[in-house]
Amino acid sequence: MSYLAAVEVDQRQRIITSADKLKEMLGGSWTIQDTEALGNRIPEGIDTIKSASGDLWFKADDLSTLTNFLWTLRREIVDRLNLPCSFAIHLETGQAQEDRLALTRQMKRIKASKSGEVGHISLPWCAPCQIQPNLVANYWYPNRENHDQLKRRALISANSKARLKRGRKTMEEYYRAFPIIDRRNLEYPDSLNDFAPDSDSYLAVLRFDADGATKFFEKLELDNGWNNFKECSTAMQQCLETAMNEAFNSTIEIAKFTPKNRKVPISPLIAAGDDFLVVIRRDLALPFALALLEEYTQATSRSEILKAHTPADDTLTLSGAIVFARAGFPFSKSRTISKDRPKTSERRPTSRSHASMSTGSNLPAARLRYPPEKQP
Repeated sequence: MSYLAAVEVDQRQRIITSADKLKEMLGGSWTIQDTEALGNRIPEGIDTIKSASGDLWFKADDLSTLTNFLWTLRREIVDRLNLPCSFAIHLETGQAQEDRLALTRQMKRIKASKSGEVGHISLPWCAPCQIQPNLVANYWYPNRENHDQLKRRALISANSKARLKRGRKTMEEYYRAFPIIDRRNLEYPDSLNDFAPDSDSYLAVLRFDADGATKFFEKLELDNGWNNFKECSTAMQQCLETAMNEAFNSTIEIAKFTPKNRKVPISPLIAAGDDFLVVIRRDLALPFALALLEEYTQATSRSEILKAHTPADDTLTLSGAIVFARAGFPFSKSRTISKDRPKTSERRPTSRSHASMSTGSNLPAARLRYPPEKQP
């Protein structure tokens, strides 16, 4: 008798975009990313089936060992990282595909109707954090009260402070992996305004997700050890990372800079599983989107693992949206607009990656496809 368990961080995008400062958003993103490492530190008797940012799956023969491990994860994710999280356990029936669907449905039901322990302090004399109002403020900086830029950081929680610290470290760690930044003598961005250097102060928000990922795993013939599920999940994540790195380098290569603005013009905020969110200078949004679509299509077509489980006449591709917004426009609103774009994967061939552009409405102003459609 075996058991499956799923662990998911709730509302990952809300956590990242709850702040309006770039480094705090990066801190939130990489705090969630830290959960991936937890999936690799497992005790004997437990196997990791899936290990992505904020999305972990496990298998174990002993229920007691599994529940003890889940409590350890709860202490790490909920108590130490201060992230909302859902847990689901399913008794394996031996039909791997049915078990996968059952665990997925169970997790959706839990996330849709949360119940259980509530750990938020609600005493009226506890001042809320000015960045994350659902948390209690632990730090007060009186000298920031009259500062235009730091006024909203005068009363903050320990979690918000940790996110800012983590964001500074994350930015250095991430950009250090791209030698082209030093070669072009670029500086790290400090705020969202660095992505809107023009007089009209517009930047671009890009959101992409993988087409057919759900159907891919539904059709995947799972073995009892779930090895091919784990291999395909990992391969899909690696393809997204490869596409992002190649698109980053090619876009920086063609970017133009002025002596007054030599800031890195691209910053990914979410890159996990089949979901991708990035903020970028608006004049580079289109070249970056095209490069990402091309590189992802090529990466998935080169992956021997994915090719072995993908029909010969099909290809794993991306769908996405580009939203242009002023730097002062609430970032969470820009993210919502890009999320509400029409689902294009249902009415187009899956052999083409696709992007739509919007200037603030839910209706796309233009569409792009890779490879280009052949003209008659």
